[in-house]
Amino acid sequence: MVIGGGPAGLGSAVYAGSEGLRTVLVERLATGGQAGQSSRIENYLGFPDGVSGAQLTDRARRQAVKFGVDVLTAREVVALDARGPARVVCFADGSELAAHTVVLSTGVSYRTIGMPGIDDHAGRGVFYGAATTEAPACAGQDVYVVGGANSAGQAAVHFSRYAKRVVVLVRGASLAASMSHYLIAQLAAIDNIEVRTGTEVVNGGGDGHLQRITVRDRATGATTEVDAQWLFVFIGAAPRTDWLDGAIARDAHGFVLTGPDLPAGSLTGWDVEREPYLLETNVPGVFAAGDVRSANDHPTGIAHRNTVDHGRDRERRKLRTHAQWQTNRRHRSVREIREATACLWRQSTGRRHYPAGWRRSAVLRRPRRIRRSGVITVISRFL
Repeated sequence: MVIGGGPAGLGSAVYAGSEGLRTVLVERLATGGQAGQSSRIENYLGFPDGVSGAQLTDRARRQAVKFGVDVLTAREVVALDARGPARVVCFADGSELAAHTVVLSTGVSYRTIGMPGIDDHAGRGVFYGAATTEAPACAGQDVYVVGGANSAGQAAVHFSRYAKRVVVLVRGASLAASMSHYLIAQLAAIDNIEVRTGTEVVNGGGDGHLQRITVRDRATGATTEVDAQWLFVFIGAAPRTDWLDGAIARDAHGFVLTGPDLPAGSLTGWDVEREPYLLETNVPGVFAAGDVRSANDHPTGIAHRNTVDHGRDRERRKLRTHAQWQTNRRHRSVREIREATACLWRQSTGRRHYPAGWRRSAVLRRPRRIRRSGVITVISRFL
């Protein structure tokens, strides 16, 4: 069972279905996730002319259905329970569904401004998080960026290459407390970027597409209505994992912990004779994929941990993952190595059998001494 119909969930469902596994995809709203709200995606493999987010995710949904995946939309999951070998998913209407394996791909919810005139135009001039693919469409127009962290500054620099003017709206008194110094210097050096501190968006409107917003000076309370066709909001995001409380280990910000990131104390109920896989949670058979993972490289706009700590943790994860890979590599089965050895020999010489007097055990123990008929084997790469 896959919970969440974003790109990670759809990908998981497609691959599971293509392998002949009976798969169910559950989505709270509609399939597509954050990617489905993008008007055009230019950097997706296989679409040189670009594709809209709705088209891309609809193709992924149809591909999943083609492989026999059952798609359940408008179904909200409220609990996850481990009952013996079964993983039971509980829905808001009181029904339940059991599965051998569950993939959590619920993604994140970007924090919204919370104004009807703004939220009504989400995907139609108003975008939450990093929507840099919209930059070419902003050519020659005014772009407003809401936020005072590094993600907002980086977006402003990017949009300044296309837009006539970029206005950064910051609630705080200055950028020094929330943005890196080098970014502040970059913003000041670009002529078509304007930074307005102590300002917030309180309303918006338009006919089918955002056309205007109302901003308020927090010091004086004065409001001003300005023409705006593009509004990009970078005020953070949070995972939708409250329903996992008590069942799945999460970090301090609510992101799901997996693999090497799991603390030792979270494996008290671990009942299988192996370590958790890289994407596996503290419950055997329950995995996490996409933005909901604590170890995932989250999109710009999600400031869920200190940047320095995040970089340090990422390096530690790389070392642990590499060590685990080396262990698995050393413990590869002898049968697999023998099959690879025989395959290399047949490809190199065209013969079906080893020469007389050769022993496979010797081949495995001393790969560097194998030289026959000018053929140098590379069996050592498999050991």
